[in-house]
Amino acid sequence: MSRPVYLDYAAATPLDPAVLAAMEPYLKDHFGNPSSDHSFGRYQREALAKAQAKIARTLGAKPTEIVLTSGTTESLNLATQGVAKRFERQSVVVSAVEHEAVLQTVSSVPGVELRLAPVGSDGQVQTDRLASLIDDTTTLICIQHTNNELGVLQPVTAVAELVDEVRRQRQEYNHDLPLYFVCDAAQAGTLNLQVDRLGVDMLAMGGSKLYGPAGTGFLYIRTGTQLEPLFFGGGQQLGVRSGTENVAGAVGLAEALELCQNDRKNEHRRLSELRRQLVDRLTAVEGVRIRTASSQHPGIISLTVEGVSGEDVVAHCDAEGFAVATGAACAASNGKPSTVLLACGLSEAQVKGSLRISLGRPTTQEEVAAFGDRFSDIVGRVRQLSGGSETG
Repeated sequence: MSRPVYLDYAAATPLDPAVLAAMEPYLKDHFGNPSSDHSFGRYQREALAKAQAKIARTLGAKPTEIVLTSGTTESLNLATQGVAKRFERQSVVVSAVEHEAVLQTVSSVPGVELRLAPVGSDGQVQTDRLASLIDDTTTLICIQHTNNELGVLQPVTAVAELVDEVRRQRQEYNHDLPLYFVCDAAQAGTLNLQVDRLGVDMLAMGGSKLYGPAGTGFLYIRTGTQLEPLFFGGGQQLGVRSGTENVAGAVGLAEALELCQNDRKNEHRRLSELRRQLVDRLTAVEGVRIRTASSQHPGIISLTVEGVSGEDVVAHCDAEGFAVATGAACAASNGKPSTVLLACGLSEAQVKGSLRISLGRPTTQEEVAAFGDRFSDIVGRVRQLSGGSETG
């Protein structure tokens, strides 16, 4: 193809033109501090309230349950630290394939015992093993909605039912320690996000994966959930998240989320078909192994290529005009093997030969066919240059 092909939508998405149009008045014409009492402030405050109401309506939540943040990472920090800082000694249960924004944050809080719930070879958390890790010291359970490297969907509703059962048991013997369930939904923009159906207490998302503005996000906090704030200052957003709000970002985030959710069924079908076509082409390449799960995001493909380095394949794909990844973009620079793939039972050699291909709203059949047709030659060239010994 004459133009580059982007196949890394799990890392970042382009800003939707409709989102930019919604934001533009607040980037060019309207300004003011939403906390100010004059007309400039009131206009911003009203726009902010409308954005929060739109996010809430899209999720089936209340406007007062939406806290605006700078992205999913901040939202997850607020959720995890906000609970953990309330108690001196406690345990927190997270899946072994959670994002580092959860794993590192929980590990950093003094007095917290981090317990890792194992996953199967497909990356899906095992709810029976998860249940065995919960005891009377557990305050928080963190299970993502969709894994950003594998695309596997976690059994969120089943975990929510487990949490409810533990709460009922605690009530029966007058144990008053709360138990909360937080869900990282950064990759779930095209999936059902109705919070009552999911049963979560907190849900974190960011605009950069929703075709919205980067540097924006929100945390849904179910009424009655008590958090300690991360930031202190002017007491904005009911004191949960101080700081002057990003009105243009909030407007864009709300528009992006609504657009994703309104078209999610059609986009799910379209991406599923594109994924099927691409998987058919990729599996025809010698030594390619596609990882699949019973519940799978339609736009994320995780694979291992025998005999090559994933980094080398990414570089050669880039030289051919195809943007793919070895895994999570935020972990690409640390030089360490993916903890997600290791948790699934892969060897370090297999992890080094792994790739992530992710499709998005702009992806076309032409792009999928072009990449699928070139991939075999790219892998063959990398194998020839490397001697075919990387993944043994």
